[in-house]
Amino acid sequence: MFWRSLMLGAALLGGANAFAPPARRARGTSLNGVAASTVNGVTVEGTLVPDQNFVLVRLREAEEESEGGLFLPGTAREKPRDGEVVAAGPGKRDPETGTLLETEVKPGDKIVYGEYDGTRIVVDGVDYQVLEDKNILLIYEGDKPTITNARLLEDRIAVKLNGAIDETTRGVLIADSAQKDYVAQDGEVMAMGPGLRTSMGDRIPMDIKVGEFARFRDFVGADIDMDGENFRVVRMSEIVAKWQ
Repeated sequence: MFWRSLMLGAALLGGANAFAPPARRARGTSLNGVAASTVNGVTVEGTLVPDQNFVLVRLREAEEESEGGLFLPGTAREKPRDGEVVAAGPGKRDPETGTLLETEVKPGDKIVYGEYDGTRIVVDGVDYQVLEDKNILLIYEGDKPTITNARLLEDRIAVKLNGAIDETTRGVLIADSAQKDYVAQDGEVMAMGPGLRTSMGDRIPMDIKVGEFARFRDFVGADIDMDGENFRVVRMSEIVAKWQ
C-alpha cells in the first residue's frame, strides 16, 4: 500500500460507516498527509498518508512546468516532471537487517522525478503522484532547478552534455542532417549524490568526481535544462567510462 491511514483504509474496504470517525481534520495538507473526502472518485473519511519510503507529490500545473526549467527534448529514456512533496513516509526497513533507511526528502521539498515513476492519484480533484524516494532525481530550491541549487539523491549524477561534433577524429566532416540527429552520451560531471546506502544504512562511495568526464550507456537517464545548459541525470551504474 502507498499509505497507511487506518481510517482511509477502513473507508475503502469496509465503507465509511464501518466505524465511528474521530473529529474531522480541516481539509488540506499537513506534515502527516492530506485530509481527503474523495480519492480517485471514491468517497472516504480520513487522511492520506504515505507509507514506508513513499512520498506524496503535488504536481505543478502544465504552464508552470514549461517555465520550470525542465528540458523535454525526447532524446533520453524519460522526460522529467516536477512538483512539491506534501507528505513523506518514515522510511523503509531493510528486509535482512531490519535497519530503517529513512526517507531522504521532507514535506516542502521541490523535486524532479522521472516521467514513468510513481502512481497518479486524485484527492478532492487535485492531482498528486505517489512515488518512492529512490525515484527522485533531485531536490531544488527557488523557482526552478539550477546546477547550484540542485541536490542529487543516492547515486545520481548530473552530466553536462557535450554538443554535437562537426567532424570525426580523422577530419571527415559530418553532415548537418547527421548533427541534428546526434544524441550526446557523454559530458562533464557537474554534481552528484552521496551514493547508495547499504543494508546497514552506510553510504557506498561514488567512483567518480565532479570535474571528470563520463560516458554513459545509450537511452538512459533524464534530460534536464539548468542554467541554459543541457544535462543528463544518470545513475553511477550507467557510467561505462570516465576520464579527466
